[in-house]
Amino acid sequence: MSTDDIEFQHLQDIPLIERARILMDRGEHERAVGCLREALRSDSEDIDAWLKLSTALQEAGEPAEAMDACEKAYELIPEDDKEEIDPLVQKLWLFSEQGATEKVASLVDEALLAIGRSSEKWYRLGSWLYEFEEYAQAIRLYDRALCADPDYFDAMDGKIEALRAAGRLTELWIYLDNLIARYPRDATVRFERGRLMYEFELYSEAEENLWFAVNFDPESIEAQHYHALALWRLGNAEQAQALLRETAREADYDYELWSDLGLITMETDKTARKVEAFFYLNKALRMCPHSVKVLSNKARALHLMGRDEEANDLKARIVKQAHEQQEGFP
Repeated sequence: MSTDDIEFQHLQDIPLIERARILMDRGEHERAVGCLREALRSDSEDIDAWLKLSTALQEAGEPAEAMDACEKAYELIPEDDKEEIDPLVQKLWLFSEQGATEKVASLVDEALLAIGRSSEKWYRLGSWLYEFEEYAQAIRLYDRALCADPDYFDAMDGKIEALRAAGRLTELWIYLDNLIARYPRDATVRFERGRLMYEFELYSEAEENLWFAVNFDPESIEAQHYHALALWRLGNAEQAQALLRETAREADYDYELWSDLGLITMETDKTARKVEAFFYLNKALRMCPHSVKVLSNKARALHLMGRDEEANDLKARIVKQAHEQQEGFP
């Protein structure tokens, strides 16, 4: 029996819905559609199967049929449970995938009425919209959740991330100022404001907020990382290097932290510490060989060592990689 025959027999032994999920994970959407249609012939009122069929059809290049399957799922929801958000999420995903931005906004308007006053459901729907990169609509849902529950911290975090992703940084600045006035000892608020100040190159303000963030939440690797970067930008490279080295012991997985540790180590003493610095940089590169930040940090370290030709080769690699990504290369 061939490998294909064994695999076919294995799939035949799996229930249809689960079989479809496996096929979709493997990108075999047309086969998944067949499995789901077969499942629905046995149980035409299975809401989850209709939603999965909708996804499979969209991925298979059948947007109209995908929307029909989604509508069927919604029709099957009992009248007293119309606040169920899964079909809404599915429809929003379909509109987003099909580039129908106006329909997304219109459906959000409907959802705000259908969901009622459930701040938790508004937050969940906002989080899905964030995942679909519909940031403006996500912010609307987070705001609605916060109107119902002003102390809903998950919704606050969601709004912060959505404002950042949407590039609405001035609005984010004002929002974080308001949050700090209300929650001066909240580590997340302090961290986000410190990170924003760092991005605006306001390093003293960044260091102050990040110091608070680290003290309010000593286990936050991200806050410690940014605090060290702010100290480095303020000219305290030795202190930054010591902090990053300590933090790296708890973050063996964080390639950006190891990369920054390598660069800062090189800047503290490029002669005595070059072996240590390149150990950190190469460790980061092994973890994520295509990271622009890691490659850029290594190029900068090579320049500091006077190895300009190698540094320029690495920069050319970064440019080529960025071009390939824009052109749709894997």
